[in-house]
Amino acid sequence: MIELKNISKEGIVEGISISIKDHEKVVFLGKNGTGKTTLLYIISGFYLPDHGEICFDGRQYNYPIDFFKYLLFEKQLRDTVSFFESPNIFYEKFTIQQNLRYYTSLDRYDLKKVWELYDYFEIKESINKVFETLSTGTKQKILLSLALASKKEYILLDEPTIGLDQETKSKVYGLISNMDQAILISTHDIEYETLFNRSIRFDANHICEMKSLI
Repeated sequence: MIELKNISKEGIVEGISISIKDHEKVVFLGKNGTGKTTLLYIISGFYLPDHGEICFDGRQYNYPIDFFKYLLFEKQLRDTVSFFESPNIFYEKFTIQQNLRYYTSLDRYDLKKVWELYDYFEIKESINKVFETLSTGTKQKILLSLALASKKEYILLDEPTIGLDQETKSKVYGLISNMDQAILISTHDIEYETLFNRSIRFDANHICEMKSLI
């Protein structure tokens, strides 16, 4: 379980307290600029909060945090959390196959599942096609083929359906709702809210509503 208690960051998020249980599916909803992505950055370790407390599978980290305690936190994150924000992580001059081989060599992925998802999303391009020549939607599908094959306990996704048609969006959310890991996403796709265990709505850098859905 991940618990955030009274987390604040530079006026972007203020006094946020939430928990993410093992295997739970949670969706962040709200307008741009309300703190959804910033909170994903904090949970994934890309941002450090100014104040507050994070409890991670029983280990407590208080902020501001000292350097050695941060190293423990960072290691725990590396072992258990995957965060995917944008296809910009991929090398534009690499082929699809080169990119996927490179990233699956860096972390814990189910390589067979990566290619199964590649087929599931009906990516028509040859795996030898150079990444920079692909459409926005195809790049997003490739990112999702990687992200949803992660073997880590917590998968964080920021706007995972950008550039996708309605049919592919339905496929993505159907997959997410049936995965074993805890999934936390930020999105504007409110029509899929009921596929999650909980929805958390943001407004003006605060949580304005939390709902249990399943």
